[in-house]
Amino acid sequence: MLFKNNRGFSLVEIMIVVAMLGGISLVVMNLTKQSTKSSVKYQFDTEINLITSEINAILSNPTTCLATFQANALTPNNINGKYYTVASGSAPAGGYGNAKVQITSYSLAHSTLPSATVNDGILTILFQNKTMVGGTTTSRTINIYYEGPITAITSCRSLSTSTTDIW
Repeated sequence: MLFKNNRGFSLVEIMIVVAMLGGISLVVMNLTKQSTKSSVKYQFDTEINLITSEINAILSNPTTCLATFQANALTPNNINGKYYTVASGSAPAGGYGNAKVQITSYSLAHSTLPSATVNDGILTILFQNKTMVGGTTTSRTINIYYEGPITAITSCRSLSTSTTDIW
């Protein structure tokens, strides 16, 4: 008997509930957007680390390393023995892997680290992902041991990226 005259919700009550649902859905949408961005960035970083590790392994073979740097020592456009080419007509149109990673450049320079010897070089690889919002560019380095002048290498190999003394 208490609710005898109540025949439903008032317009004000409905508007309050709709506003609350709108606010909650906005929060959920923002969380989903941030989660998706995080997932794409993580996938991009994972692909870059895998590619860098594979290039390091490929260049650990002195024959492959020399073939890579012999033609154009300072800026090769391909890692010999694998498909990792600079983003151009010869690289896959969408990039490598699920993250669509593109390699935009390689550059070899003498290492400037205080502990560097005459034959220590650093191969810098510049990666790009145009499918991510705003595009993302990042670089990774691989330590290279080389013999001869850096512009005319006669022998080379990549070095371990491990920081332990085991290697």
